[in-house]
Amino acid sequence: MSGVSLVTHLWIAGTPIETHVSPLHHQTIRGRKFQITEEPGLHLISYYDRIFIKPIPPYLFCREFWDFIREEDSQVYQAAAGFMRTYCYLIRYEVDFSKATSPEMALIPFVDGQALSFDSFVHFISQFNSLNNYQVSPRFSYGTLRLTRLNYMAPFLMNKLAYLHVQSQWTDYISSFITPMITVFGVTSLVLNLIQVGLAAESLEPSWPDAGFL
Repeated sequence: MSGVSLVTHLWIAGTPIETHVSPLHHQTIRGRKFQITEEPGLHLISYYDRIFIKPIPPYLFCREFWDFIREEDSQVYQAAAGFMRTYCYLIRYEVDFSKATSPEMALIPFVDGQALSFDSFVHFISQFNSLNNYQVSPRFSYGTLRLTRLNYMAPFLMNKLAYLHVQSQWTDYISSFITPMITVFGVTSLVLNLIQVGLAAESLEPSWPDAGFL
């Protein structure tokens, strides 16, 4: 997640509860389509009927990686640990595991050339479930975030027009800014016109009796 200021304002884009992540089978019940992405910054970001999910890289199943990164870079360690903790919520039942290991999604890699069993995966991933928020990156103190709200925040906190440009939403995104501006402009113009009419009326009042209308 780019930008320290954006992280401190994530409460605008999502519920500040790390468990606010629906399991995979429930995402389907809600009518969401899965968009698989390798971009870490898009993991667990939803856009209407879509949700972006990053697969687990194979090296995150390697104990040597965790031992190394814990000593070398605490921020990377916290980001990786927080990412893994999200899978405790995404895969809660065997039906979720089956969906995650399907060829269409392939969220869980082969380990040492072999597919993990559900029991093996649960045994491994459960160690991340006990992590507290201070042990992971601030982004993972939140669950699913809304892309529409991140896009609203991006111009102010990231100096970008949008957090993510999704082609189908671009017109709606621009119009969401333009429509309020047009409304404000219209109201302002109306008020100014009324003021102008009022001032014109005041300037005419003294001349009315002389014109013989009263």
